[in-house]
Amino acid sequence: RCAVRTPLILDNVGTARAALEAVGALPDERTLAQALAGAHIAGRIQRVEARGPVYGDVAHNPHGAQVLAAAMSAPSRQVAGQTHLVLGTLADKDREGIVAALAPVASSWWLAATRGERGRPAEARAATGHADAGNRPGGGDNAAVSGHADLATALGAALAAARDGDRILVCGCFQVAADALDVLGAKH
Repeated sequence: RCAVRTPLILDNVGTARAALEAVGALPDERTLAQALAGAHIAGRIQRVEARGPVYGDVAHNPHGAQVLAAAMSAPSRQVAGQTHLVLGTLADKDREGIVAALAPVASSWWLAATRGERGRPAEARAATGHADAGNRPGGGDNAAVSGHADLATALGAALAAARDGDRILVCGCFQVAADALDVLGAKH
């Protein structure tokens, strides 16, 4: 029996266990339990306290965003206030699919440019963000959408806007999740 409780980790543990069993290298239950006692995946629904809960996640495709939206809809993660969604995606990712999956949990959108060859500039994100966020459950016609030059600026703006009872969700790619954890001084 293991102490791991999140479905995402359980899925990964199940896959790893099956692979170990298939090659005849499955350790005994006690060893498995010890190995899994402190299991976590950095940047996967990772909670950090900073003016309320801030969740960092690497969700970089529609399926990952659906898993994240479902996790944020769980009763244990509900908040009385708004969900400020800080999103930064790479140019080669399905941004529209990610936005569609997250729209039901987003009250406002803080769009961050990403860097590197695959990065997406803030101007393009800001120009297309309202079309993606508007007219969707959770976002609606009045959803605030703003573009920012980088993750630190977008996260800073979301933190400044957050009120008691709100939460912030930061996601879109590994780069964004890592940068958010760095800005917040959290462990990777």
